Amino acid sequence: MAYTYSAREVVASWSGVDLGGFAKDSFITIERTSDLVTPGDVGAHGDAEISLSPDMTGTLSMDFLQGSNTSRALGAAVAASDAGNPIVGDITIIDPSGSIFAQCKGCILMKSATITQGTELNSRVWEWWCEEIIMTGTPAGLDEDVATFASFGGSLIT
Repeated sequence: MAYTYSAREVVASWSGVDLGGFAKDSFITIERTSDLVTPGDVGAHGDAEISLSPDMTGTLSMDFLQGSNTSRALGAAVAASDAGNPIVGDITIIDPSGSIFAQCKGCILMKSATITQGTELNSRVWEWWCEEIIMTGTPAGLDEDVATFASFGGSLIT
């Protein structure tokens, strides 16, 4: 069976609010802060040890079109954050084709987008620090309606 991917079907929500207006090319980047394991010592007979990392923190970057409603809303969120109200929520990302189901919990808007103006439209990259990142594959061929529901439901999981 051939693997089929469509960027159009990737859905994301922030505490139940749909995030849309993704930029072209790579528009979501999730990265854990620490490696999953740390290599340990190797004994005289070749026995190896590893230490599993308890660190589930990381960063999430999303690239949106400059005129998207999401970029405009995040701009307003920055203004609220500047007033001493950090913007915190859970972000769920689902690719119905099966490549990813990510729950990013305790996400704090960490970095405002760099603003570039010119004759061409530019995108806006927003960055969150996440207290916990849980990633798993989703069943191949997950229906788009189910993915949207899971995105909303996943943001309600505490």
